[in-house]
Amino acid sequence: MRRLLLIALFLLTIPSLVVWRQYYATYQDYGSRANYLEIEEPGKIDLDPAKFRAGGVPILCYHYLRGRTGPVYLLRVLGAVLFNLPTLKEREYWTTPAELFARHMEWLADNGYTTIDLDELEKILAGEEMGPPKPIVITFDDGDQSVLRYAYPVLLRYGMKATIMVVTSRVGKEWKEVRSLNWSQLRSLERTGVFRVESHSDDMHYKVKGPHGKMQPIFLHEVPYEGPPLPEGKLFVSLDLRRSTHSLQKHLGHPAK
Repeated sequence: MRRLLLIALFLLTIPSLVVWRQYYATYQDYGSRANYLEIEEPGKIDLDPAKFRAGGVPILCYHYLRGRTGPVYLLRVLGAVLFNLPTLKEREYWTTPAELFARHMEWLADNGYTTIDLDELEKILAGEEMGPPKPIVITFDDGDQSVLRYAYPVLLRYGMKATIMVVTSRVGKEWKEVRSLNWSQLRSLERTGVFRVESHSDDMHYKVKGPHGKMQPIFLHEVPYEGPPLPEGKLFVSLDLRRSTHSLQKHLGHPAK
């Protein structure tokens, strides 16, 4: 009996130490999920008040949507949030419940907001027009299949529109937990008038380990030519965006801006 108790105590000690370490790391901001995902505070710019409407134009950026979840998923969330355990995939940190997205759109509609596209936003930023009384922009990064399944019917119901930012080299493929829409689906969504498809780069949507061990965007790390590197990988960015805009022109009939 004593031997069995010692074995049981040993088996309980290991997971207890793991949970304690993750708990400690979470509240000491060491190895947190935010740090793992390299989340940083967004930068801010000064806008010319003479050319920009008072209050600005809000932009809601979504990534992925998901349907209903069960108790197992809730346990995984608790493990990740309370104890910093790796119980959730990275994708889940960028995922919005479909029901919550629907409530967002209902609230916007009930409160008189009008969705505008990026072309209209550009004109507002340039001071060429004021736009509707309460404009708002809705975007979806990456072009995941969940946009078609969950977002499209909601936006159609409320008469709203949005922009899908796609990584053109990954269209129709599965990558980094993203199930990307294919070109046929993207063409169909544009024909509805609900969506406009723009560029989220051709192949720059990943990070690599930099010289000091910190993860950094690929365009700050690699420049695909011989000679002195240009500041911040400008040539790499230029070539990538050129490929991206040509791809959109070929498959959708319009370039990326």
